[in-house]
Amino acid sequence: MIDVETSSPSTPFALGQRGSGLCRYSKSAAIRIDCSADKAYRFWRDLANLPLFMRTLQSVEEPYTGTSIWRRRLPGGAVMTWEAELTCDFPGARIAWRSIDETRHFDAGSVRFTPDRDGERTDVEVTIEYEAARSPAALSVANLFRADPGAQLRDELVLLKFALEGQSCRSRTAPQS
Repeated sequence: MIDVETSSPSTPFALGQRGSGLCRYSKSAAIRIDCSADKAYRFWRDLANLPLFMRTLQSVEEPYTGTSIWRRRLPGGAVMTWEAELTCDFPGARIAWRSIDETRHFDAGSVRFTPDRDGERTDVEVTIEYEAARSPAALSVANLFRADPGAQLRDELVLLKFALEGQSCRSRTAPQS
């Protein structure tokens, strides 16, 4: 099961000195993974694992419990860095976070881990909120680099599934001989 739901941008708003061309977006996706909710939670909660399946992330470090430093690769080789804090941490059930200094960068998200009746499979539901430029030029650049956040989120959940089920992308797509 892979389900992706996307939303349209909210009304443009200004953050600090950054102008009014920014919009907040929200993307949601869900996938069923063949592992326990506890295993899926523990893998995600170790924030250093996030770049293993989120390809735009260069690194995520947690120097202090509940506070993390995120580094995202941008088109053209630039790297964006920001701090985030955990806003919810229920082991085996839910994780949520948000950027600390929203005047520099807004990013928030949550992950819910819902086990099936026998506890052998887990529905992982992710919601990501972020800000991005709404200008036609920014949208053209995003299209040029195939930066569709809904598609990226879906692809990342497939990679998460492969990692947690002990499979690789190649073994799932390569023809059998």
